[in-house]
Amino acid sequence: MHPPSAPPPPSSSAALQVPISLRGIAASPGVAIGVALVVGDVRAVVTHRHVTTARIPEELARIQAAVARAKAGLRDVAAVMSSEQDHAAILEAYLLMLSDPTLHLIIERQVKTEKKCAEWAVAIAGDEIAAAFIAASAQPGGRADPYIAERRHDVE
Repeated sequence: MHPPSAPPPPSSSAALQVPISLRGIAASPGVAIGVALVVGDVRAVVTHRHVTTARIPEELARIQAAVARAKAGLRDVAAVMSSEQDHAAILEAYLLMLSDPTLHLIIERQVKTEKKCAEWAVAIAGDEIAAAFIAASAQPGGRADPYIAERRHDVE
């Protein structure tokens, strides 16, 4: 099932029944009829839903389960790629990010205080941490350290 804010999947009957006219700069003249694939910001389709106080423990449990599944998946991939050290280091970095206490504090605050669903809380946490990388990259004289500034993409 797709989230309420997302468009229906191309295979659903609702997607086929509603014609949409798109306007913009054409790559070539003419008319196209068919299924369109929209490529853009993945965060735009994150579910934005508030939860009741009674559902807060359930949302926190969903987050813990998702983190456990993600860690297990990364470990499975690491086991298959154990002979390639470069890839193992990247996977280890992802495992460390999944265990980051700051990430978990921000997510818990969003769920407990703002009553946001798990997906929304994770998206906000990623945005806050990305903003911290940009702020941390500032150097005296107003210049930014490009390496530190680009690390924001690791958490987006």
